Amino acid sequence: MPPGMEREILRVGQEAIHNVKKHAGAKHLSVQLEYGPAEVALIVRDDGRGFKTDNGTGPASGHYGLTGMRERADTIGGTFEVTSEINVGTTIQLHVTTPKETRDQETGESLKNDGA
Repeated sequence: MPPGMEREILRVGQEAIHNVKKHAGAKHLSVQLEYGPAEVALIVRDDGRGFKTDNGTGPASGHYGLTGMRERADTIGGTFEVTSEINVGTTIQLHVTTPKETRDQETGESLKNDGA
């Protein structure tokens, strides 16, 4: 995986954990990283206070975390999803397609087509 992609996934995870610590009041936090040949998925869940995802949380209200995570996902061509329920918790998911070149290297396939 390209180093820039790894870095952005790490930063999204760090921000998600920071948000749980700062805002959620959670008793439990789970971080799951799934890595397959075609996709990487980062899933961060908590059992905290939750929030309304349509309440305008973002830069206008002084909160940049979710906006920054979305921007990082966009930078690496990923999808970013937030689901939250009041008094139940929040789940943040980042899904990124692994670049074809990386998949080819892992399977030992040639990266060039020489017509053979």
